[in-house]
Amino acid sequence: MNDLRTILEKIKVQKSILNVEIGEESSTSRNLADRKRNAKVRIDELKAAYRNALLERTVFIVMYGNDAVKMASMAEKEFGSYAADAEQVINRIVEEVPTQSYKGKNASPSLFDVISHAIEGVAAEAGVISFPNPIYSSSRHSGRLEDKEALKRLVTKVISEDIGTELIAVHAVTATFLKALDTEFDGKVYPVVLHTSSIAYATALVKDIDTRLKRQVFTITTATKDLGTDEKGNELSEETVGIQKDTIVINSVDKKNLTAALTKIKKSLGGK
Repeated sequence: MNDLRTILEKIKVQKSILNVEIGEESSTSRNLADRKRNAKVRIDELKAAYRNALLERTVFIVMYGNDAVKMASMAEKEFGSYAADAEQVINRIVEEVPTQSYKGKNASPSLFDVISHAIEGVAAEAGVISFPNPIYSSSRHSGRLEDKEALKRLVTKVISEDIGTELIAVHAVTATFLKALDTEFDGKVYPVVLHTSSIAYATALVKDIDTRLKRQVFTITTATKDLGTDEKGNELSEETVGIQKDTIVINSVDKKNLTAALTKIKKSLGGK
């Protein structure tokens, strides 16, 4: 029996304790009440263990480009992958920053304190105990912030360059593991799809997942020409963003093309 199956069986045992009804007041009922409280604590501990075990066998598939959401949705529905929006955490951090802290202002140490506090919340959810503290630099974080999009670019830069986008990957496992728990997933490979419209952000994800998180990562895209612009408005190219040479490019998003792409990944993992 593998570790995931063992954990799932232990969770079932604790849940069975929770399902026992407490009768009239007595020493037996008080004992059962104590067992129920202990079972709740134990279940939380087992869920955390399950999540950590999933991370150890996670293979990430980064999907980027204009059709990234469609690809990820299809991969989750048709192929049993677990999809997460790679930009969701950044959007959440942006929403937690009060408008009066940045709108019409330049980035500042006080703004970075607010951003850092929001990142701490994300890290705590993901079970990340510590991470590099983002430090304001007038040379690296210059420019007036006029709206949420400008703040989002700044937060993305902080995550990509100062914190490390592996935080996003670990948080994705946390965000999807309850689905795996509900389906009693106990496979050898836990496939997590991270989708984003930004090729530059996708590239940072691939690099950090590979070199810092030390997990296998693959990329799929339909983007071959229009890669967008960077934060200064410069047009991006495959050379400037450092796109992986082994990125799987599909001509259109349909079941046939995505099946071929995912089958290629599966074979590289030793599957048939």
